[in-house]
Amino acid sequence: MNNIEYAKHEESKVELHSIQQLILKIVIVFECLALCFIVAALIYILLPGKELPASSQEFSAEEYIYPEVIEQGPKFNEEQVENRLRKEETQASSTVKQEKENDKPFKETEEDKQGIGEQKVAGAFYPGNDSGTDTDFDSKSSITSKGNNKSSETGDEPGLDSDEPGLDSDYEPKSNAGSKSDINLESKSDIDLDLDKPMIALTFDDGPHKAVTNRILDILEQHNAKATFFVLGLQVETHAETLQRIHSLGCQIGNHSYNHKYLHSLSSEEILKEIEDTNSLIREIIGIEASIVRPPYGAPNDYLKEVIPHPLVLWSVDPKDWNNFDKEAIINEVLGKVKDGDIVILHDTYPTTADACEIIIPKLIEEGYQLVTVEELMRARNITMMPGNAYYNARRK
Repeated sequence: MNNIEYAKHEESKVELHSIQQLILKIVIVFECLALCFIVAALIYILLPGKELPASSQEFSAEEYIYPEVIEQGPKFNEEQVENRLRKEETQASSTVKQEKENDKPFKETEEDKQGIGEQKVAGAFYPGNDSGTDTDFDSKSSITSKGNNKSSETGDEPGLDSDEPGLDSDYEPKSNAGSKSDINLESKSDIDLDLDKPMIALTFDDGPHKAVTNRILDILEQHNAKATFFVLGLQVETHAETLQRIHSLGCQIGNHSYNHKYLHSLSSEEILKEIEDTNSLIREIIGIEASIVRPPYGAPNDYLKEVIPHPLVLWSVDPKDWNNFDKEAIINEVLGKVKDGDIVILHDTYPTTADACEIIIPKLIEEGYQLVTVEELMRARNITMMPGNAYYNARRK
């Protein structure tokens, strides 16, 4: 090999070496990126599930003030609203205290009877606030001891009870089921269904809520109608009497998890704990468990269908009462879209929902609809609900 050939050979070796180094660098970069992705995925999986707001969709409680406050413009700021709310609560507490001192039953004012649907400026009420509990149920039950109750750790969430006073926290049900001793745990089943007439299942999520749930129950009882309530274990702990009343009026109780976590992000063991802890509380209070589940935020995937050992119930009509606090808009959305066999989703944590139900329930009955539970609706349409399946409606084909 002469010098020229040797030089060319060495030059080609240098070029090849440079190319190899470049390829090696590229491979190292991709390996680093892949490693970062794997680490991020592991962190996401291993960290506790992300807590989301307790309504069926995301919203910010701080952004919400009743329409009456909005119409007043800048005249009312957040601090003024809170001061007015505290003043009203103090006045209400003084009234109750005076009545008790006089050994007289507390008398509801006309505004109390109407509920907080009047939504005075003093009622710039963050959805779901319910300062009172309605039961002597032992909140230090085995459920709490398992560490599932996160309320003291995570703070208040919209849609759940908080220490912030609610306007109708002293609400008393109109029915004779006002105290634990008065409640008949035998569920009523006195609605004779006409299989030829249209029927609808109204459903309510995120309760029980002492004030709003009982207002809705008053309306249902008045019209001999039924509904299904998908309850949170965290709410059941402090609202046993309201749960008992739901059951005693013949309404169905469904499971909406314990803490309203985004179940898709949890392990199968954590999902089962959310469901089983809630069912354990329900069974302890009314003697039976919920046989159907509505996952928080909806959208069941194959993972949830496989893990949850109960049928999943979704909906076909959603007026988005979690985001729309206009009573008329909720009414128009339900009455304008509902059809025979539909399942309607509402939330018994918002006063405007109770206001809307005062119109929706009698109007649907007037239009010939039977208001039934999810179980009754499915049975009437010969639909057998099975675990591993999600049900959105029972419309006739």
